[in-house]
Amino acid sequence: MKEEKTSYDDGQGWWEEIDYQIIQCSGCDEISFRRLETNPQIQSYDETTQYMQELYPKRGPNSISIKNFSNLSIKLKSLYRETIDAFNNEQLILCCGGLRALIEAICLDKAIKGIMVKDRKNNDVLKENLEGKIEGLFESGFLTKSSATSLHELRFIGNEALHELSKPSVDEIKLAIEILESTIDNMYELHHKAMKIQMKKQIRTKK
Repeated sequence: MKEEKTSYDDGQGWWEEIDYQIIQCSGCDEISFRRLETNPQIQSYDETTQYMQELYPKRGPNSISIKNFSNLSIKLKSLYRETIDAFNNEQLILCCGGLRALIEAICLDKAIKGIMVKDRKNNDVLKENLEGKIEGLFESGFLTKSSATSLHELRFIGNEALHELSKPSVDEIKLAIEILESTIDNMYELHHKAMKIQMKKQIRTKK
């Protein structure tokens, strides 16, 4: 998409070339920044290696592609992207915090403040912590009981990471991200598609 090149030659046998590129994946359209560097040392290290490459966001065997959720608000999209970026940059505790923050943000977006429970004196009180908000999503019909249970597992991971500084494994966090992406898909993307089907059906039946 765009490229800037710089080069240097000291006239005594040492030279280097650096390319700065903005590139786009032909499959998912994701934009990335790439830095390509070459010099005699890089080329002499391995005959098949001509350039040293750096990509941002980082790419690795455990990297996760950012999904395009078209029906999320700008704030939720930004928080989701930052959470995935944290994972891809191996900032796992920060990623866990992002997952927890995303659940909080979804509850706020759906105007879920918690769930009514009985206190020790049998009075009705609003349970406003994240546990109560997840149950509130279930009670309001945004989640199935199974999905709510899955989100509680994410809550446990976030609590351990932020309050106890206990870093979960990469596999645990990847599964947690998959659960949250599935939740977003069900609550926002599939719901929007179902509403479109309903509208088209109403238009068709009126003809």
